[in-house]
Amino acid sequence: QADVIRYEEKLKEVLTQWLQEQDAHEPSSKIRRVVQALTDDEVGAEESEQALENKEAFSGNLVNLLADLNANGDLPALLFHFDRYSVEEIARSILERLKKDEQEWRKHSPEWEKKVKGWRDWHAGAKGREKAAQRAELKKDKAEGDKMERLQNAAAVDTSPLAIYANFDPDAPSEEFSFINWGTRYSANELDEDIKHLERYSTTPRFLLEGLRRGIAVHHSGLPKGYRVLVESLFRIGFCRVVVSTEDLALGVNMPAKASVFCGDSPALNALMYRQCAGRAGRRGFDLLGKVIFYGIPNERVKQVVLSRLPALRGNYPLTPTLSLRLVSLLVDSGHAPSARDAVSDLLKIDKLTVGSDITRDQTLYNLRFSVEYLIRAQVMDSNGAPLHPWFNLASFLYNNEPANLALLALFREGYIHKICNDNLIDAKRNLMQVLSFLFCRQYISRANFDKEAFAVNNRTPSKVILPDLEPAAYEIIRRHNEDVLNVFTELAVMYAIQHGDELGPDNELPLSGHAVEATLTPFNSTFLQSLKKTRLSSRSRSPFVAMSGHGDVYRNVDELSRTVRRGVQLTKHVLPAIELFKAETTNVGEGQRYINAYLWDFYMHGQDKPIVEANGIQKSQIWYLLYDFSMAIDAMITAIKDLMHKGQRGIDDDMTSVAGESVAGASTAAVQEDWAAEPLDAEDKLGGAAGLEARAAVLNSTSASNVPLEKERSDEAEALSGGGAASDVELIKPEHVSARDWRVYEVFWHLQKDFNEKFKAMWA
Repeated sequence: QADVIRYEEKLKEVLTQWLQEQDAHEPSSKIRRVVQALTDDEVGAEESEQALENKEAFSGNLVNLLADLNANGDLPALLFHFDRYSVEEIARSILERLKKDEQEWRKHSPEWEKKVKGWRDWHAGAKGREKAAQRAELKKDKAEGDKMERLQNAAAVDTSPLAIYANFDPDAPSEEFSFINWGTRYSANELDEDIKHLERYSTTPRFLLEGLRRGIAVHHSGLPKGYRVLVESLFRIGFCRVVVSTEDLALGVNMPAKASVFCGDSPALNALMYRQCAGRAGRRGFDLLGKVIFYGIPNERVKQVVLSRLPALRGNYPLTPTLSLRLVSLLVDSGHAPSARDAVSDLLKIDKLTVGSDITRDQTLYNLRFSVEYLIRAQVMDSNGAPLHPWFNLASFLYNNEPANLALLALFREGYIHKICNDNLIDAKRNLMQVLSFLFCRQYISRANFDKEAFAVNNRTPSKVILPDLEPAAYEIIRRHNEDVLNVFTELAVMYAIQHGDELGPDNELPLSGHAVEATLTPFNSTFLQSLKKTRLSSRSRSPFVAMSGHGDVYRNVDELSRTVRRGVQLTKHVLPAIELFKAETTNVGEGQRYINAYLWDFYMHGQDKPIVEANGIQKSQIWYLLYDFSMAIDAMITAIKDLMHKGQRGIDDDMTSVAGESVAGASTAAVQEDWAAEPLDAEDKLGGAAGLEARAAVLNSTSASNVPLEKERSDEAEALSGGGAASDVELIKPEHVSARDWRVYEVFWHLQKDFNEKFKAMWA
């Protein structure tokens, strides 16, 4: 390696000298002649776009490529494509091509006919061999001899010419049409056992199991774990030598190969991904060189990927209100332990929390200060930083879904979720699903590219495509939530601009050109200028170029705040926890140009992926990821509610936070009602206010210290007999300390999750 490095250094010196020569651009120069000698004849040749787009040619020639790699000893190989459905189609096409060619070869191959004839003759003599074995056994029992003689008789093997067909299977793939390496310690019997195990205990597609018998496998995150583990094991030992994968195998999995093949172009194929995937080529200790192959990709695209620089390192971890909540919670829950204080302090000491951004440490502290202020107003924590339940659970468990988590919290706090859950179960699930589809995992449809009237006439799918409007009460709650966010972060912009005005300097650069507009010495003695000076609005946080149109420090919405705030105040729309309403009469920039895609609502209603692709316009390769994210969000909601119920049951005995919103620190704060909703309690709850709290405390004191289970599952024996329990086999049991209204919310969420996950699993399994 040291010699290679020294050689590279010397080579660079020579090439640099040649490039600096005056005639370097001439065809007869040294550098041009070297480049010409090293250039392949195919490079620069005219490519046929039809050939690149021909799927049949793509699949057929791919088998030829693998055959060449096999003949040259360049297997095992990893074939990369960044669309999980295309990955499966590539593997399926390779398998079908091998099976088709094998059938044609067997029809016309004399060698194969000879093997089959010998195998038939071998089976035809099975009865004769069985009788001969019985006679030999009787003779062996009667014969007298020492132990060695009996062992020799037992070890005797059939030496007939047809004995070679004893292990021949005409239904098994021929070695000529398989990429299996039979020289490993893994046997065909072990492969049969593993495939039978997958057939019994997983939902692996049939063609993937057939592919394993020919040394072809697929790997992506949507496949059953048992199949993926088997593929990784077989590839490591060299048994399975062709694996078609997404980018999952480019990172973190120890599966080096002799060759890496990029099959087809993709937007995900960039300089960084190319280096990660190409790095799989070449096995340490086995291969002197690895091979990187581009297949079905234009030459210009190959040059772009190979020669592009790696992207600059940029962070994407802004200080949002939810992150602020988790930092404060870390301090409080640990009792301000030194390790927690040091962790938070070290984080906030960094000059720039987000790498590559212009947000300074001072503004990061301002963001933290006003994020905490918002969380206090939203009743998520008290003035001492102690978390207030139940809202803290909902916000923190859904930290990956900001700002939807805080909007959902507002709907809970105002009692809207309780209201829609009090309906019959079917309507309650549908209404709740509509709300969650509005808040979480949003995808959009451009109004310019979608004609609602034409779609309503021509639609032949069960999808609605455009999410129906929510009830006016829901919009009003979310609007007030957005106003609270706007007020808090407007205060941040104003205070930061006032206190750091000297550091920020004059905001005199034009937004697009960056040209600085210098102040003029025009006297203000004219009547017109005096009139402008008297009527102008005071603006401290607004960009002066926008303020010239008569705008002050009052903003209509968060979008306007982030777009028109003065230079130096870093407030991006994606950091502020407001959520777009997308109502028909909206005036927000961007909202009036898009619809919310109803793919979640549609999938919940019909459970089919084909209409989601054809009608909703979601790429097939993205469906699983989007539905998985939503499934995880529902799981987090249920976990938060379940945790809240357990906290409420042990709240008095363990001196922990109760559902009444009282913090651990016991600080005086705005009381949150014991029920999650801010509505008056129903008759089922019997008592409200202080009397209700006293009655509930008496119930809690009389309750056993052990938690009452929320779900009662079947026994392990029953689950094993049925091959795995389904969610429908779980019996919900209401804990005594939970109110009827709160329990109804949990029931609706639980049944909604069960229905959604059943359809989701049926789709990807």
